[in-house]
Amino acid sequence: METERVDSENWSVVLTRGAVENGYVKVPLEGSIFPPDSYGGANNSELGTTFELAAQGGQVYTTDIRVDRGAARIRSRFGRLFKEVGAIPGDVAVVTRIAAGKYSLQIQKALAAAAEEVLPGTGDLTDEILDEEVPMNAPSNTILYGPPGTGKTYSTTALTVEICDGGVEGNSNAVKARFDELRAERRVTFVTFHQSYGYEEFIEGLRPHVNHRGQIVYSVIPGVFKRACDLARNGDLDDAERDGVDALLPHVIIIDEINRANISKVFGELITLIEPDKREGQPNAVTVKLPYSGEDLSVPSNLHIIGTMNTADRSIALLDTALRRRFDFVEVMPDPTKLTGQVIEGVDLERLLRALNERIEALYDRDHTIGHAYFMGVQTLSELEAVFRRKVLPLLQEYFFENWSKVRRALNDLGDGAFIRKEVKAVVLSDGDDDGSDEPVIVYSVNPTPFPATAYQNIYAG
Repeated sequence: METERVDSENWSVVLTRGAVENGYVKVPLEGSIFPPDSYGGANNSELGTTFELAAQGGQVYTTDIRVDRGAARIRSRFGRLFKEVGAIPGDVAVVTRIAAGKYSLQIQKALAAAAEEVLPGTGDLTDEILDEEVPMNAPSNTILYGPPGTGKTYSTTALTVEICDGGVEGNSNAVKARFDELRAERRVTFVTFHQSYGYEEFIEGLRPHVNHRGQIVYSVIPGVFKRACDLARNGDLDDAERDGVDALLPHVIIIDEINRANISKVFGELITLIEPDKREGQPNAVTVKLPYSGEDLSVPSNLHIIGTMNTADRSIALLDTALRRRFDFVEVMPDPTKLTGQVIEGVDLERLLRALNERIEALYDRDHTIGHAYFMGVQTLSELEAVFRRKVLPLLQEYFFENWSKVRRALNDLGDGAFIRKEVKAVVLSDGDDDGSDEPVIVYSVNPTPFPATAYQNIYAG
């Protein structure tokens, strides 16, 4: 689908969700209707040559082009304009050159016929984009779930950047760098749930402390989520653009291992407030009174929630029903194709992982398969052995409750035992009434000698 178009006098681009939420209009790095000297840097101290941009509704912006991390957009934000015209993802922003240094900005609605007139090739926009009424700052509640080692951490990082910036640009290092910047800007909150985690840590609770008189007193302390709501609602001074745009920037709270805590206990009455249509500014907005502070609590529409869970710890089917109704679930499964072309001394890692997981699914289930992330970057046979000794074999022992016979079957290690050795030992057993007798006992152990390449090849050869 063509999403942008430029000719000698006009520039048009389809607005993404991120563009609508952040109030920006992207432009090409080169070949646009704007002169090269209008392209400035990321900071306001690095302005390019400014121009006038007259938006529909009458407001005139004096602005330039902001370039940062290989992407360009008009520096001014248009959150107020987008609200006034009811802009939604799929609408088209059209910039027209009127004269030297003077431009106009119009927002065309995302109807297929109108979009086709402005931007040929948009007739195949999905019905969801064309027809769904997406509110401004539409909040998202998402849980990424899957077995260990499938890249949920990176997926969380990329999703956070996509929500905050409207897209993910660059390689994984660039995405991680941008994620760290967002955390430094206090637009990302991170918390890990555990079995003893409760409402007091997440929403608010009473905490004892010693006052200036040496007396023990109790104060109401806001929890992680309440503080995240305050940050999203109030933001920092940098959130308010100098051109008067009043839209708040997206914020994200990441809940790692969300399935490990007692969800009903941790969320309490909050479970209703996180629904998209019950957030602040939404049609069915709801406010509750907190039990300790007595304050009214509502959840801002610009606060997005991302949770992660390992299906090896707990099946998605066992999650709290109320939680399942209020989150979108995105499965992150092992992807052997990520290892395509990785062959180490004759060991094809893609085939190895595919065959290993097929056996695990047959012997157990798909929630306990092995993730591809463990094998990313492996370049030598010794590194592959380290992955097996430190990651794969311990996981298999855990999955099969040290049923070594199944571990060996999963590895197709049924011969001499290149991975798992099987020994029959004579052990003297006595019941106290006699001197005992030798009885054969089968003992399994991980082979201490280096694993040969043939051991890995046998996983997918059999």
